[in-house]
Amino acid sequence: MMQAAQVESCAFDVETELPPVAELNGNGPHKLRDLLAYLRTTHNPDYVYRGQNSIWPGPLVPSLHRGTIAAEPTAVPPALRLREKGTVFHAVNTTMARTDENDLQRRAKFNSQLFQIFGYPFGSILAQQCGVSSEGLDVSHYPDVAALFAIFKFSTHSFMTQGTGVIYRIHVPADEYLNYDIRPANFFSCPTVLSAYVTFHQLKRVASWQDAMAAFHEYGFQMTFNPGPMRPLQLLALPTSEIPTCRVMQQQAALLLPDLVLPQSYNQTEIKPPPGKAEWDGPLLIEDLSKRDGVETFEFAHDVTNQYCVPKSPDVMFAKDDGVTRFLKVYFATNPRTLFFTEFGVFGEEDLELVQ
Repeated sequence: MMQAAQVESCAFDVETELPPVAELNGNGPHKLRDLLAYLRTTHNPDYVYRGQNSIWPGPLVPSLHRGTIAAEPTAVPPALRLREKGTVFHAVNTTMARTDENDLQRRAKFNSQLFQIFGYPFGSILAQQCGVSSEGLDVSHYPDVAALFAIFKFSTHSFMTQGTGVIYRIHVPADEYLNYDIRPANFFSCPTVLSAYVTFHQLKRVASWQDAMAAFHEYGFQMTFNPGPMRPLQLLALPTSEIPTCRVMQQQAALLLPDLVLPQSYNQTEIKPPPGKAEWDGPLLIEDLSKRDGVETFEFAHDVTNQYCVPKSPDVMFAKDDGVTRFLKVYFATNPRTLFFTEFGVFGEEDLELVQ
């Protein structure tokens, strides 16, 4: 009998062989079989992918901003773009009420704690590992993962059989994230893609959870007594046996950060934005990621047979809990209340509210 760890590793999954397809015919909706074969055939490390059950109405933005975005775009001078990637921007209405306001605030507080402890880039990656909405759009380095996201409906835990799904392919030069040191990076300076998959590969491996907890506490000790912009993320470690099976590794996950146009109020933060990047006399603007140069949109028809095109299990890809997530919950529950320096100021004990 095969061990549970071997099953969850996906190392023994039956691969679905599809003939190479170097070109798609027509504008779609395509057959998922043809689309997936094309994406596999033409894949290279400069692509990341996002799959959805359908094209959402309105701009394509991260979930933390959905429901708060103006319908009409706002024209802005290109020089004001923080990450110099976006082409179409929409105003963010911070006073707009949402039906999930309490849950949104809970998630925002949890994200805030992660940023305070681990910095903006790695904190965002850990939020993704824990399944918490972040300020980035969930993407994958692997087209099959995006396809599974596109054909599987979480609310009903079933595969879509009707309608039109979508897979976005986003061109992002691999050298922008493969060789980027996230330790000194902050909200203003981090790259447009944060690769959880690459970052978890770079984490130090240890033999046990006890060793991993010791490494995380050593990190917290160093941050407390040597605060500063260069976070010693190289101290962090996870068990060798657990890294391959955790959520972000199974999904080969990354975060695509939208470009922003910052209002002048951002000049009041502790760490200043780059010169000339917070001069907008208006509300915060966020990029419609579907309109970015290098983004391709592929629609396909949902069908009962689509699930057999994707050699991935929803129970493995979208597990609610795994060893790494359970470990992080224990760490947050036992982490001493200390001061952490971030680009938004110094946060103390009263700010570090835990999500139970």
